Amino acid sequence: MKKHETRNRELILSIEQTKQEQTKFLSVGKLATRWGKTDQTIRAWIKSGKLNGIKLFGEYGISIEEVNKIERNNTRNS
Repeated sequence: MKKHETRNRELILSIEQTKQEQTKFLSVGKLATRWGKTDQTIRAWIKSGKLNGIKLFGEYGISIEEVNKIERNNTRNS
């Protein structure tokens, strides 16, 4: 395999992995809708440390695992 073909293959694999990883996160907007909050509230929770979020492509993402964990805890405490 030629060097540029190998590099292209690595790039394609990297893009596919990024797409897969991206699906494991909710955007601020989607989480705000899901929880009946505003985008600003979700961002404030991330900035204050109340909610774990990471920046993905310039936007915050909140892991599905984190969301599910919080929802399970809230259900138990209700």
